[in-house]
Amino acid sequence: MNKQLIAAPLLLTLAGIASAQSSVTLYGIVDAGITYRSNERTGSAGAYTGHSNVGLT
Repeated sequence: MNKQLIAAPLLLTLAGIASAQSSVTLYGIVDAGITYRSNERTGSAGAYTGHSNVGLT
């Protein structure tokens, strides 16, 4: 009987700790663009340029 009285609050405490970090926040800026170049001798007419600044908490 005493073991059950000790185990129940302990399990409830552990369940609360386990659910404390259940969310993830994504923040930052993502910027992408396409540049068209027609008079260059590089072999490709289009180019992808982009910028990313993203973090997780």
